Amino acid sequence: MVQQIDLFIYNAVIVTQSKSVPIATSMAIHNGKIIALFGHNDCSPYRAIISIDAQQKVILPGFIDAHCHLQAMVSEQFNIHIPTLYKTKETLFAYLREQISHIPTGNWVRINGYHPYHFPQIEPFTMAMLDELSTEHPIRLRYVTRHTSVLNSNAWDYFKHALESHSKEGIHLELNSFGQPTGIIHGADAFLNEFVLPKLPEAQWLAGIKTLQSKLLSLGITTVCDASATTSASQLTIWKKAAQHFWKIPVHWMTGSAHFDDLANHLQPIPIFKRNALKIVLETMPEIYPHQDTVVHMMKQAFLANSPVAIHVVNPEMVWHAIDALQTVRQQLPEIKGICRFEHLSLCPEAFFEMLHENQIQVVTNPPFIDVHGDRYIQQVDGSEHSWLYPVHSLLQRGITVAAGSDAPVAPISPWLGMHASCTRQSKDGLPVNMQEAVSRQEALNLYTTQAAFVIGEQQRIGQLAPGYDANFIIVEQHPLNCTLAQLRNMQVLETWIAGERLYHSL
Repeated sequence: MVQQIDLFIYNAVIVTQSKSVPIATSMAIHNGKIIALFGHNDCSPYRAIISIDAQQKVILPGFIDAHCHLQAMVSEQFNIHIPTLYKTKETLFAYLREQISHIPTGNWVRINGYHPYHFPQIEPFTMAMLDELSTEHPIRLRYVTRHTSVLNSNAWDYFKHALESHSKEGIHLELNSFGQPTGIIHGADAFLNEFVLPKLPEAQWLAGIKTLQSKLLSLGITTVCDASATTSASQLTIWKKAAQHFWKIPVHWMTGSAHFDDLANHLQPIPIFKRNALKIVLETMPEIYPHQDTVVHMMKQAFLANSPVAIHVVNPEMVWHAIDALQTVRQQLPEIKGICRFEHLSLCPEAFFEMLHENQIQVVTNPPFIDVHGDRYIQQVDGSEHSWLYPVHSLLQRGITVAAGSDAPVAPISPWLGMHASCTRQSKDGLPVNMQEAVSRQEALNLYTTQAAFVIGEQQRIGQLAPGYDANFIIVEQHPLNCTLAQLRNMQVLETWIAGERLYHSL
């Protein structure tokens, strides 16, 4: 008897990312799962409710962004983005004043995407400079890295009031030569979001989430890992509502120590939401924070709960701080082999590679940074350290698991831009950024599929197209392994499917 299935796609070039069947021409799907793959001369024993002729188009596993920030991507839609095309204070301020003029008096002004590097002829923003823009609005200007903010005097009053009833630990305030605050704050991003700035209205949030999903699907992203350390049960209430009505993309949510224990129970009713790693953010203020004993405590909290830990490390001092803490935990809990991820690993000397391998540390890198921030790295990173920048090829050569995430909205979320940058190692202006760390097309594709699935613990369900795996796939016009580099960077996704359901179709 012929078995009836939901979907059969044929006459395709299917790049499966599976070692057993690397290329197929047809795919059978039922109940959201792939049940069979076929080659050129194979006959299907199935009768499909829907059959699709792919007309020799290329099918790939859906992409996985292993490190992004969903909440921030939504809120970015309602903020003023600071453009880099204005090179003088007069032209930049004229633009910002015009944008602020549309915001009612007394409402918060949120300005994002700033970095002094992009404005060499303008002194870095301070409280006094933001007061020149407006004293009738509280203003928060956020650096593109999201670890530094600048407040005007109106916003500073709100900030001071909030500090009176909360811990100042981990927050560093810059002072001028007279001991007065400059308005520049380091390490308070989560504090400002949680205790100072007002929340967006629910309707605005839902609209922003819907827009974000459309963008992700149009790029072929079918799973994401939110790497925010501040994710709380209360913040996810709106996402649960979105999932009940329209959100279809599976999300793995990280969170910090404060919300870690209660997050899993809160997510349980939503099948596409899962708790992922416990996130630890290391900061330099100027000493590394949190202190070693605190990092060890948080690692134990994660490992004893059978959860991975993900540590934000961006310089050699942080790398050593994190490795040392992990080795301490291994000694104190020898029976537990907890999984540890290093997020970013922006600057890593070769001396650490063997330690990363010995401790089975996984790395989630951010290829789009090479493109959008590469020019700044070349200028601001000491020349003797350029060979330390995002050492992807070297890590792979030593058998270290490396996956990719965008860190959006700090960089564009496009995996195509990330693959292109992984292969070219060039900035957007064409400058080489540690070219010896370039990888092949296949290795770049792995970063967003098989290896991304591995680091989020879903290697048995997603990341490749094989029998028993979720039917998460995308259809594109060109073959990513042999198209031109320009086509790779600007690849158009024709269709995106999750669990056998087509959620995006280009017009």
